Amino acid sequence: MKNRAIPRILATGAFALLGIITLARPASAEVHININFGPPPTMLYLGEPQLYAAVGTPYDVFFIDNRYYYYSGSDWYWSPVYRGPYTIVTYRALPPVLRNYRVVQLRSFRDREYRTYRVDSRRYDGRHFVADHEPGNHGHGRAKGHRD
Repeated sequence: MKNRAIPRILATGAFALLGIITLARPASAEVHININFGPPPTMLYLGEPQLYAAVGTPYDVFFIDNRYYYYSGSDWYWSPVYRGPYTIVTYRALPPVLRNYRVVQLRSFRDREYRTYRVDSRRYDGRHFVADHEPGNHGHGRAKGHRD
């Protein structure tokens, strides 16, 4: 009877050790996701929250501090380039402007500015640019109406 107990004890110990190792993984492990947003959208500057928002797209993408922030479900992601990959962001790590507004408010500001832009995008005089694929090259200087 003792001979049967030893393998069970060893197996139980091995599973317990595996569980401890699995739980001991770093809690801050980064998650990267690739998202196919399609062609880069126009990013309009929203004066009230003081950030850029993607327009003409069903995605909640914002640009602030040389980073793109994407909101999906209840999670935030960031990337230095529009096409990603995007890394999950904790709420505390978001720029203050994104923490100070609910996403529904940001959408409202975005939609209001987009209505103005759609009337005549060629004569629109607000700050805007087309989201680029290269970090640090966000069309500033090429975009009509862009002012730093």
